Amino acid sequence: MLGSKLRSGRLLAGLTQAQVVTRLADHGLSLTKAGLSKYEKGKSTPKAGLLIALSSIYSVPSNWFLQPYHCEITWFAFRRRAGMGKKVEERVKSYALELAERQAELENLLSPGVKVHYPKAIKPDSVCEIEEAALKLRKQWGLGNQPILGVVESVESNGGIVIEIPFPLKGFDGLSGRTDAGSPVIVIGGDFPSDRRRFSVAHELGHLMLDCEGMNEKLCEQAANKFAGAFLVPEDAARAELGEKRRKLSIEELGLLKRRWGLSMQGWVYRAFDLGIVGYGEATRLFSLFNSRGWRKEEPTEFEADESPMKFRRMAHRALAEGMITPSKAEEILPGITGEETKSDKKHVYPTALEMLSWSLKDRDNYLREVAQGIETDYEKGGALRCFDAFSDEEIPEE
Repeated sequence: MLGSKLRSGRLLAGLTQAQVVTRLADHGLSLTKAGLSKYEKGKSTPKAGLLIALSSIYSVPSNWFLQPYHCEITWFAFRRRAGMGKKVEERVKSYALELAERQAELENLLSPGVKVHYPKAIKPDSVCEIEEAALKLRKQWGLGNQPILGVVESVESNGGIVIEIPFPLKGFDGLSGRTDAGSPVIVIGGDFPSDRRRFSVAHELGHLMLDCEGMNEKLCEQAANKFAGAFLVPEDAARAELGEKRRKLSIEELGLLKRRWGLSMQGWVYRAFDLGIVGYGEATRLFSLFNSRGWRKEEPTEFEADESPMKFRRMAHRALAEGMITPSKAEEILPGITGEETKSDKKHVYPTALEMLSWSLKDRDNYLREVAQGIETDYEKGGALRCFDAFSDEEIPEE
């Protein structure tokens, strides 16, 4: 256990064994790479002084090394592009395990026995079965055939764990797995636009909902992509938006659909082609157009939404506010959380009239001018508040 924690700590810090050895020398401790490797493999036990130095280098509490992981994750798919090494993959998995452990700890504290609402994975023998799997999940989560307001929120609300990687990673697309308790885990990069995040999370849901054992990697990825498209835009909704058969799709139309459904313009082209709404020729024409205009990486229309994981942070604030964890424990679970509480308090503290009387006339005028400018748009010319425009005189209650 200690060896695996030593290795996890190094990976979380993004350090090589050689870099750790160099930093230990700065602490006045001599250790070789071979010696560090023995500790990480559990073949030797480090002394307390070394653990204290490593805790400082890895930015973790010294007792962190002695706390075993209660959560284990079986990983299903790791999507990477060319050039991404094995060490980066190990770092991502170590970070995900650490965050999943912390979230599971809070979940057990605040909501013991919470149910996970995910149907059993199916073996996809046809495209129709992939469509049915996506519809089944939508139905179980009560999403109907309408656009999903928050894909990440939907996953978290139904017992899933979504983890965002906070450090920059070139070539990382996504990762999915399940904890030993059955909770799905989805890991995403932190530097993607909202529509890309939604599709990435839906893609990883595909890996969780489809049993692709025995399929080659390319077919497995294609199946997950088709699931993502069907989950974000069900077939009936796509046909209602586009029609049964089309010869052409316009860029303007694709942009409006992206803003409504949160599926990229290119994703809509794939969806229309998969459902036979447009043929190969039109799909090829559109992708060539996207290529020629440089829109493959950055589309001309943006989808505005916050697709960031929030559940872990909410639970940490709740446990701290209710006194279920100490401030030091809260900092251990979510570093910086007590500073957030302080900043939040300060945001809502305004000077009283008596306090303002002690200011200089210049400072008082400057402050009042800033406040007036901030609420200027709330008033019509003549002094009437805009927020009362929706009410008639009869609807405004008398004193």
